[in-house]
Amino acid sequence: MQLLKQPFPTAPAASYLTAGNLLCRKGRFSEALQAFALGIRTAPKDPILYFSFGVAAHLLGRLREAKAAYRTALLLRPNFAEVQLHLGNLLYDEGRYLPAAASYWQAIQSKPHFAKAYCNLGNAMLALGRTPEAVACLSRAIALDPEMHKARHNLGNALLASRQYESAEECFRKLLCLDPEQSEHPIGLGNSLLQQCRTAEAEECYRSVLRKHPDLAIAHANLANALLEQGKPEESKHHARWAIELDPTSAGANYNLALSCLREGNYLEGWRRHEFRWGFRELHLWQRNFPQPQWTGQPDQPLKGKTILLHAEQGMGDTIQFVRYLSLFAGSGAGILLEVQPSLKRLIEQSPQTGPLAACILSRGEQLPKFDYHCPLMSLPLAFKTMLESIPGQRAYLQADSAEVTAAWRAYPRRQGRLRVGLAWAGNPNFKRDKRRSIPLEALMPLAGLPQVDFFSLQNGEAARQMDALKERFPIRDAASTSKDFAATAARMATLDLVISVDTAIAHLAGAMELPVWVLLPHQADWRWLADRSDSPWYPTAQLFRQPAPGDWESVAAALCRQLQSFNQAPVKSLPKKNGPEPEEQSGPSERCWRTSEKKN
Repeated sequence: MQLLKQPFPTAPAASYLTAGNLLCRKGRFSEALQAFALGIRTAPKDPILYFSFGVAAHLLGRLREAKAAYRTALLLRPNFAEVQLHLGNLLYDEGRYLPAAASYWQAIQSKPHFAKAYCNLGNAMLALGRTPEAVACLSRAIALDPEMHKARHNLGNALLASRQYESAEECFRKLLCLDPEQSEHPIGLGNSLLQQCRTAEAEECYRSVLRKHPDLAIAHANLANALLEQGKPEESKHHARWAIELDPTSAGANYNLALSCLREGNYLEGWRRHEFRWGFRELHLWQRNFPQPQWTGQPDQPLKGKTILLHAEQGMGDTIQFVRYLSLFAGSGAGILLEVQPSLKRLIEQSPQTGPLAACILSRGEQLPKFDYHCPLMSLPLAFKTMLESIPGQRAYLQADSAEVTAAWRAYPRRQGRLRVGLAWAGNPNFKRDKRRSIPLEALMPLAGLPQVDFFSLQNGEAARQMDALKERFPIRDAASTSKDFAATAARMATLDLVISVDTAIAHLAGAMELPVWVLLPHQADWRWLADRSDSPWYPTAQLFRQPAPGDWESVAAALCRQLQSFNQAPVKSLPKKNGPEPEEQSGPSERCWRTSEKKN
């Protein structure tokens, strides 16, 4: 624009502001930036010019200049709500969600009915994992501006994150009525249906989007997920790869493809794509941003003379499964720091196969010593290039303390001639897929009629209360550790002949201790249990009982009864104990031996 090449020194600041805004509307942001700069030179205390300069710089990606301009505008006008909103947006784009939320909140204080600020504050709360606050903020934004479809869509996502799946479905269906042309709304509806296990309906939502937008990567990625839930792995992988071809950085497509590869035993590709897990909102919150590099097992990262921090990242079962990798660092010359959940620290410290291998074992939250490299536990299989035939820790690598085992025998003595079976029927309810893996205790009622079996509960949390309603029909002794210390749990498990558990930390602990364990799995089981197998290469003493169809726990319970009845008819033998002897003065020898069935479930 000629005005900018030959500016008039006498032009008032308002003229530069008008020219800059016009250039911004035409997408000529560099020229707009010049106009605003000239305006600032003419009126150096005009906050609107600094705000406009900041917006143009922000659009050009010149974030440092934008941030400085926004802050100068706020110095000149502290209650400038629009500036506080835009500064929050800049901070949000940088991944600084807490400062962004503070900036949005200041905008609301400056302008109490600012719907956009409530909307963006809701997004920041969602990114921080504070879903109740996100729902409240987004609901307020919609109340202030019912036509703000973006706020309603984000509310649907917040409801999904807070597991209010039916409310999310209602939200997205209303959006489709108000704004039917947006492809993101049926995707959100599909997501809400998928979480309600209405996989066929979810599939149709994603396919409806692809009929209009065949090259939309997120629709292919989500369709892959729906197909995988329906037990269609090949079709699922096809759409996941299609999504990756359209968007190679898609965390959803790469992560879902990783799970498919790992489930089928394709570890070479699976571990590599598994690193995309950090792109998921739920898992992103677990990521540690250390200045030290992540150790990836490459030749240019020698360990000799170095200190490496290995740290837990997700659930207790994940830590138990992957702490076995400590053994692979023996002889490396590295100092090993291990950071785990507090409830696992004592168990890992006392176990001869793990405790001595680490120079220091810390609970999450303790101050970390100096280190040179770090690695999340679930990235170790990639670093060590683990294949099915090279999974480490095939023998017991976690062990109960012998004195605690003896104490557990005294607290829970054997009744002569009876099998001792531990039960865990529910996992952490905060886990997103918990409803698929956990079962009500009543579903195991067929076991109550088996003769010569004593059942012991290893269940913690709210699900443990289910025993009260069934105590007359299904007598179970409560052997769960009230301290939630896995060392105490391990001691009690060491007195059992068999552990029966859903896919939760108890199953992993039994396998890591090399105790007989029967794992009850949903129809579409987690990747670590592979597909179509009744055994596990991760835990040789495990036998897997899979749902023959989604939701069919009745068939699983019937299979358990048949297996236990067969076990009861086995020849009389003494069951060896790996974690401490059974006190002879308190009980007689076991009358049953452990037998692994060849039968697939």
